[in-house]
Amino acid sequence: MSTLDENTARQLDGLVVDRTFAGSVSGKDVDRPQLVAMLAVGCEGDAVIVHSMDRLPQPR
Repeated sequence: MSTLDENTARQLDGLVVDRTFAGSVSGKDVDRPQLVAMLAVGCEGDAVIVHSMDRLPQPR
């Protein structure tokens, strides 16, 4: 991780979560294994906390 913004512990400070999915690939890359893993276990009613929306891949 190259910047303070990419420090997972800092991003989660004060939050209580059941699971975390943290990837380190470029935001430009739509092949995101941790995103795929999160979507595979997600259930109706789950909440997803995203520290920065620019880290999610944009739909093509």
